Amino acid sequence: MATRNSLRLQRALNTASGRDKGLLVANDRAQLEVHLTELITFDEVQDLRRSIVSEEESRSYNKMIYVARVMSFHISKTEVSYRQLRERLAHIMGLFLFFKQHVFIEIYLNMLSWRTGKDNQALYDYKLGRADWPCLFGVFGLRDVDGRSFVDIAVAEEVKTLAHELISSATELMVIVKTSIEGAREFMEANDAHLTAFEDLMSEWEEDLRERVRSVKLPLLPADIKRWEGAGETANNGDQQEKDFAALMDFCAQSAEKHLEFVEALPEYESVSADEALLDKLLESMTKSLEYRAKD
Repeated sequence: MATRNSLRLQRALNTASGRDKGLLVANDRAQLEVHLTELITFDEVQDLRRSIVSEEESRSYNKMIYVARVMSFHISKTEVSYRQLRERLAHIMGLFLFFKQHVFIEIYLNMLSWRTGKDNQALYDYKLGRADWPCLFGVFGLRDVDGRSFVDIAVAEEVKTLAHELISSATELMVIVKTSIEGAREFMEANDAHLTAFEDLMSEWEEDLRERVRSVKLPLLPADIKRWEGAGETANNGDQQEKDFAALMDFCAQSAEKHLEFVEALPEYESVSADEALLDKLLESMTKSLEYRAKD
């Protein structure tokens, strides 16, 4: 029984234009490059080449092959930027996890010492006396809220600078990747040559970046502090303790939101726009490369 590919090849040999034959071979090359699998065999490619009879057919056939070569080089360059962007996002995620740990430490120490009683008072006094607690990437301090001191861990200035530099670098790479992908799609559209494997690969990259950016931001999104409020109801022994707990909840809510500047600084992939000047240069370069190959 004839396979789907063999039937497709037979139709191409019998009725397809030089362009369509070339596009079939170009898609085969893209499939081999991306997935290491073939759409048609080497012998079938040779049959397609031998079926070209006119000079016009040959030009149309070769153009599709040249488009695939230009796209292959462009995809390779885009992949470098894509992987650099993933690396930047991984670094940012590492910093964000440390910042989240700061919040956990704050909440842990403050929750331990908010209640009254001998042990809790001793812990509270100890906390007040240790304003020099070591904290990686953070600066340990105390902040007064309604007459009560709370542990407050601020991001060290040099680390804050580093975080914003990484976010700026990631944003620039996002623009480059988006521009490169848009350029590739426009180039294929302009030459009426849609290479499925390359198109699918670029779509996978973009979906991966959308999810990756959301994952990076997730640790610093504010927690639902309201769900903790019930913890104070079973231990309320007086108005002062209730006020202390309310102050604690307010402070925890502020702690959960104090890193939002980093979340807001990192844009979603969808909100980034292509660089029009860079896009024009890419399309011009790819078109010149195609024309140069066509002259050979």
